[in-house]
Amino acid sequence: MEELATGFGLVEGPTWINDRGLLFSDVIKGGVYLLDHLNDVSTIVEHRRGIGGIALHEENGLIVGGRNIAYKSFTGDKTTILLSNDVTEVALGFNDLTTDPEGRVYVGSVAFKVFSDDEMIPGHLHVIDVDGSVRTISDGVMLTNGLGFSPDGRTLYHACLLYTSDAADEEDSVDLGGRRI
Repeated sequence: MEELATGFGLVEGPTWINDRGLLFSDVIKGGVYLLDHLNDVSTIVEHRRGIGGIALHEENGLIVGGRNIAYKSFTGDKTTILLSNDVTEVALGFNDLTTDPEGRVYVGSVAFKVFSDDEMIPGHLHVIDVDGSVRTISDGVMLTNGLGFSPDGRTLYHACLLYTSDAADEEDSVDLGGRRI
């Protein structure tokens, strides 16, 4: 194994960009970084702490988690909040996220301070539709830490803290009624 970069706190959200390299966040120290093909690291998003999930956006930017879900342009001149923590009474922020082939964003909300001894309170799984509307599609989510779709885009895999995972079959609209562990 080869060490490529050092000096980071908790690395999360690895996302590959063809022709550019590997994006990743530092949850503890903050920021999103790019490790390029020459193994040089550059800052893409400054300061923002708590980013557990990253997705590429078609408008030359990123969707990032943390205290909210936001679009951040690669040029740094635009930030748009897509989902705030007032989506439920218990949400404090958001961890991992993914997108589906239609462009919807799936994200888990966190209802406790992750790096504390506070009681763990379940959050939720939400979807941000392409029109900007938000639906809460599952509850009882301790800490989303791994979301992804099957190659055919019909099954959402959702890994959650406490070593359980869900897989849900997707029809025309997302409904986790077919939830299985």
